Amino acid sequence: MEDEVENKRLLTSKGHSSLSGVAAFEVEEGEEKLSLDKPRARSCWVSGCSVCHKLSRVFGAHPKLLWIFASAEVWERFSYYGMRALLVLYLSKVLLLHENMGDVAGLSGLAKACGAKDVLKEEGSIAFEEREKAVQAFASQLYGIYTSLVYLTPLAGGILADQLFGQHVMIIAGGVLMAIGHGLLSMKESFLFGLLFIILGNGCFKPNLNARIGILYDQEDQPSSCSSSASGSPKTPRRDSGKIGRKGTAEAGDENFGGEPKVHRVNRRDEAFSIYYCAINLGAFFAPLVTGSIRANWGYGPAFSAAGIGMVVGLLVYVVGTKVLDARGGGRKVNQKVSYQNLLTTSKEEMDKGTPMSPNGSGDRSNSEIRSRSSTLSDVDLSDKAPASASDALDLEGPKGGKGGETYSREDLPRILALVGICLMAVCFWAVFEQQGNTIALFCESEVNRVVFSAEVPTEWVQSINPILILILTPFVNWVWRAQSQRGREPAPLTKMSIGCLLLAMGYGVLGLVSSAKDAKVSILWVVVCLALSTLGELYLSPVGLSFVAAVAPKYMTSIAFSFWLLASFGGNMLAGHLGTLYPYMSHSPFFIMLAVIALANSFILALVSKPLAKRLTAV
Repeated sequence: MEDEVENKRLLTSKGHSSLSGVAAFEVEEGEEKLSLDKPRARSCWVSGCSVCHKLSRVFGAHPKLLWIFASAEVWERFSYYGMRALLVLYLSKVLLLHENMGDVAGLSGLAKACGAKDVLKEEGSIAFEEREKAVQAFASQLYGIYTSLVYLTPLAGGILADQLFGQHVMIIAGGVLMAIGHGLLSMKESFLFGLLFIILGNGCFKPNLNARIGILYDQEDQPSSCSSSASGSPKTPRRDSGKIGRKGTAEAGDENFGGEPKVHRVNRRDEAFSIYYCAINLGAFFAPLVTGSIRANWGYGPAFSAAGIGMVVGLLVYVVGTKVLDARGGGRKVNQKVSYQNLLTTSKEEMDKGTPMSPNGSGDRSNSEIRSRSSTLSDVDLSDKAPASASDALDLEGPKGGKGGETYSREDLPRILALVGICLMAVCFWAVFEQQGNTIALFCESEVNRVVFSAEVPTEWVQSINPILILILTPFVNWVWRAQSQRGREPAPLTKMSIGCLLLAMGYGVLGLVSSAKDAKVSILWVVVCLALSTLGELYLSPVGLSFVAAVAPKYMTSIAFSFWLLASFGGNMLAGHLGTLYPYMSHSPFFIMLAVIALANSFILALVSKPLAKRLTAV
């Protein structure tokens, strides 16, 4: 017995030494079994406390730096989404008023450049209602410009970190720029400069914090083969029916096709980005509640200042936390220059295993940032709608064309055309989806009955619905896809994306129907229904689209393909701003119906090309 235990101990130390607190076998010590795919549970005054055991497993299995990064991200997203919830309302109700425009440096020139001539006209030379419409249209346009540039600057920020400064310096620089930017926002004279500082700071901060999380985990810290059950028996393998190609294709390690039995894989990097995603959405959820409440009681200046304080706190958490851990030897200095281009590179083999990258951010939201595990969602980034960062795809070398690598072939043309087409479809999706912080905010301000329990809630609170719904609905979508996969009826990737567009169309269709009633405000419950359907649509499209890009892109242009996907968010937000300029000049019902038709057309096109395109790509 002692020899057996010693052998297993040696195997563990050789094969899984990087998994601190996580082991890969079961060892009997007396009557106690230590499951080495789980960290040892810390003692708890509640006997058999499963919650404490799970918390112990999560906290003990990850580097302390992860919790510093996640905490900093909560506050950074708090500042970003807190400000974003205020933006279009502040522009339309305060900053673009005729008496204030002259005080804002550069605003008149920007209005001329954007063609918003009616905003610049003197009072009396234009009807009040016409100027109000022009103000709302220009506010929507500025909102679109700002939110789109947030997706563009991280590309430059990653390159600067790679070539010149390293990630640590860029993160601090980004935090400082954003803190200054939020401070400038609180003064109307410097408002546009504040937006510029935040755009530049976000480009420095977001991609490099994502990258630092990825490189906390070595390549050998990838999934460790281990039994997921207490008895050591592997789980029944699940066939990846969500991949591009024919269902039932033999896959290495699939015992149903004569390969080696699959075992559950514990991936700490995957779990780390799930924690990071939760941090993003927690910050995004609380931010509008706080800044909206402050705005309702004390005005916009203190509300913008509160968002700035959040950024300062996040920066302090990052700087002090990393220094303390480094001083104690508990941190890991990871300021090496890792190529951001390669962070956008995810091997198709990893995608076939079901670990696509995490977007956001989206924006923010975003992307969220959503990461999917083949047929399930393990993360949402919406950004967060923030720029993508790889959880399982930190390929420090990356596939290269030219010297000994793959190069362009005529056979790749269908794949390239498919990528371009999907990115164009994504542009249209985000153009409709991103109305949440734009025209829906304007709609809720004037046309929605926001009375809840005899009290009127601030308009900004509506922006908290999407992040909390992401946290709530992600397990539900996971369950649906798993159930469909077990029955062999899981939709193909393009079909899922089509369903996502359909759900988005349904959400705005509902809003278009209920807003057709005259002389009556719309209940806030209908807005919740619209946002719930839109969020489901996001969960169906964003991670699946990212996985599709990874699966279809030729290896020599994977980075370019992910850049296209990121630029789709840029284009979608820019188009959202332009669509928003139509809102004040149309009745509300036709406007929302128009958005629903755009999403519905997207859904129809994706459904139409799904099967033929899958066959074509399989043949290639």
